[in-house]
Amino acid sequence: MNKESIKTIILVILVAFSLFLTLALWNYQPNLETVNQEEGLIEETNIGGTEEDIRALLTPEKVIYHDGGTHYGYNNREYIEETYRRMQTWSLFNISVSEKVIPSEGDVLEIVFPTTLTSATIQNIFPIESQNLTLPPLSFDRAFVQLSGEEAGIRFMSPEGDRMLQASINSESLTQLQSEIGNASMWQEYLMFDEDEERRIYLPQDTVEVTKDVIVTETIPLKPLKNVLFSDPTVVKQFRLSNGDLRNSDSLSRMDLVAGGKKMQYLNPVTEQSEVTTTTFNTREILMESVTFINNHYGFTDPFRVHNIRSTYGDIQFSMYFNERPILQDPEDFTSMSVRFETGVLQEYIRPMVTVDPYQSYPNVSEENQITELASGETIETVIENSPRYNKDEITDIMIGYKLISQGGGFSNYYDLIPAWFVQQNGAWKEITDIDSVVQTGGGA
Repeated sequence: MNKESIKTIILVILVAFSLFLTLALWNYQPNLETVNQEEGLIEETNIGGTEEDIRALLTPEKVIYHDGGTHYGYNNREYIEETYRRMQTWSLFNISVSEKVIPSEGDVLEIVFPTTLTSATIQNIFPIESQNLTLPPLSFDRAFVQLSGEEAGIRFMSPEGDRMLQASINSESLTQLQSEIGNASMWQEYLMFDEDEERRIYLPQDTVEVTKDVIVTETIPLKPLKNVLFSDPTVVKQFRLSNGDLRNSDSLSRMDLVAGGKKMQYLNPVTEQSEVTTTTFNTREILMESVTFINNHYGFTDPFRVHNIRSTYGDIQFSMYFNERPILQDPEDFTSMSVRFETGVLQEYIRPMVTVDPYQSYPNVSEENQITELASGETIETVIENSPRYNKDEITDIMIGYKLISQGGGFSNYYDLIPAWFVQQNGAWKEITDIDSVVQTGGGA
């Protein structure tokens, strides 16, 4: 066989082999599972919480009924939320600006919101008959509902200035509320701290019973948050800091896991060279931008409510609630959440990296012994007046909340929730700890 014949045979074999491969590729059916793209996308940015409505996040701290010179508050905090839900169906009309005057005639209900809000936020809470109405730029931290015969009105009072917004309400919307006002079993007497009409801090006149509880924490997945916070998660590097905290960084922004991994601190420095349009936020813009941001990754992993909005810094703070009361003392500081914007972009995001769930509370303790009886408002007022630990003029609020105590000295995911009295000074909450000494010396009721 000569060389030409061998070449021909080899060429025929190659052509046949090529045809065989082409036919195999045409008929190949890969055994791949179908991926639900929608579910995949949700998993990549979903940290397992829920979406929250702005209205729910602004649930009032107190609802106070004024009858002449006597003050009453609901004896069950669940009534506050029920009343607030009904309020959201009230249609407001005849909105105008008036001189700041607290109504006194007829039945008056005072709604105390958790922070100061701009008048535009009213549109996030109540239906307004005129859709094209532009509300004047006033602020408010409480509203007064006046029930007088067939007329009903609401006034939104600012902590500063001498003007307030007022509006009319259809009296038919208030039938249930009027019925509750006449039901004495739903109310308990309150006193006004220091009889100060400016601060308007209310305390229950008698002792208060609050349930102790036990909670257990469960870790939130890290990957979805990395996908949310970093523009390109594939370049993010993870390394351990000298203090033991875990840092994730793309060299521009960073996300630190602190408090034993129970808390996340994200920082995105915005420089002067950033090509971002400068935006000045008011409280409504901060609220809407922050809630939208958190909702986009289902970030409300526990019951949170707005605690404070600071338009000067462009940030908002949320507090975690349990049994309708805020957790105000947490040594590991993982029960609050905050978002801050600068020049229109996310600058800082601090949040828990755990969710909180109720646990079987004190299984060997009777239900009766799981109740804590807290001092009366009268006693608390006496303690504050007589203790050198407090400057009465600097106090901005007083309330009952929970303190968190680890069952394992910070190394456990089980915690006791202990009810206690707290006072707010200079924006910080501190437990009132010297109550017993005042009671023992006969200083309070």
